[in-house]
This record gives sequence, C-alpha cells and structure tokens, in this order.
Amino acid sequence: MCIRDSSYLTEEHNEKFKAELKKRAQKSAPASTLKLHDVAVECYGRQADRGGGWMAFHGINGVETLQLTPNSVGIWCAELQFVGDKLALVSHKRLDFYNKREKATAEFQKQVEKMKDGTPVLLGIADTACAASRPLGQGVYNTLYKLGAPKDMPKIEYRAAWAFIGYKGAKAGTAQHAMGTRSTLLRLDATMTKDGAKTTLAKKGDIDLTSIIDVCIGTGQDSAK
Repeated sequence: MCIRDSSYLTEEHNEKFKAELKKRAQKSAPASTLKLHDVAVECYGRQADRGGGWMAFHGINGVETLQLTPNSVGIWCAELQFVGDKLALVSHKRLDFYNKREKATAEFQKQVEKMKDGTPVLLGIADTACAASRPLGQGVYNTLYKLGAPKDMPKIEYRAAWAFIGYKGAKAGTAQHAMGTRSTLLRLDATMTKDGAKTTLAKKGDIDLTSIIDVCIGTGQDSAK
C-alpha cells in the first residue's frame, strides 16, 4: 500500500500518524517544553487526519494551549498582550480566507491596525489558508509586514503547512515563520519578552518540518504539492 503525495492518508496510515502525535506529545508537549516567555505553533494540513494543530505560550497563567480545530480552513490567529512582562491571551479566532477572502482580509487588517506596537501575534493553519483558485491577496501580506514578515516572504500556498510568530511594529524580517508542504508536520518555537516599551522576539531551536509521509511509510519523501 502506498500514499500518493497529493492524496489523503488511508485509515491505516492515519492511525500511524496519530500514534506518532501521541509519542511526540509525550516528549514535546507545551507544558513540558515551554519556559516563561516561550511561544510555539504546531500544525499540519488536511492530508493527515483532516488537519489540526495547536498554539501555546507560557505567560501569566503558566502554559496555555489553544487548539486548532481539524478541517478548519483559513488562518488561526492568537492575539496576546503583555501584562507587566508576562504574556496573556486577548483573543483566539479563525480568519476564513478560504470562503470569505475579502471579509477576512479586511478583518485581519482592522485587527492589526488597532493593536498597540509590541502586541504579540501567533498564526497557523489546520487545513489550508486559502483556496487554490483564490490565493491570499496582497492586503494579507501587507498586514503581515506590519508584524515583522520579510518583504520577500514566499506566498502561502494552497494546503501548505504554515506558521508565523511576530508582533505589531516589528522590523521587517524579524518575525519567525515557516512553510512546508501539505505533507508536513510543522513546529515553530520562539521566545518573546518585553523590557519597558521594547518587545523582543528570538528564535528558539530549529524549525521542525517533519515529513508525515516518512512517519507513515518511511519513504523520506515530502514533495506533495
């Protein structure tokens, strides 16, 4: 039995993937790996178990984990704030760029415009950010630039795994971001601190771009489009 890169996993391979997620959680769950000021996003596309993932941060209430609902299109957005020098949750919601691209774009732009400089933002997918025939518009990228995205950031592809950690007013290119393929299990970690009025974002460890196909059948392939 084989998996085509462009297809979904069989039930047999989904079970193997879910078993891998359980093993992964035992050694890299947010509660055990995130220290004070750490933030993280883990996500994967619909090819495996209908998509899913989580966002997490270690702040004023300890480690808080926010689930990304499987098979939910668009981009999940967690807006945080500093209470003193520690992080706290403001909102966690899904922006539906897949079905309501223009409305979601305007909502994203308005949300970021209203943020104070230094406001932390976590972004991730749990299926696909956009439709193949309706890619994200320039308005989305212009807003990401305000969160520290580089001007040459690759366009977010249909059904690609993607995650982003930035903050309002960050210099271009200082945000942490990563994109895989539809067969990638992606994890992005960073540390975010505040000293007075200054917010600092630092990469923590290497970006994890695990091949789901490799996990399930051991081919080492991760070339799905």
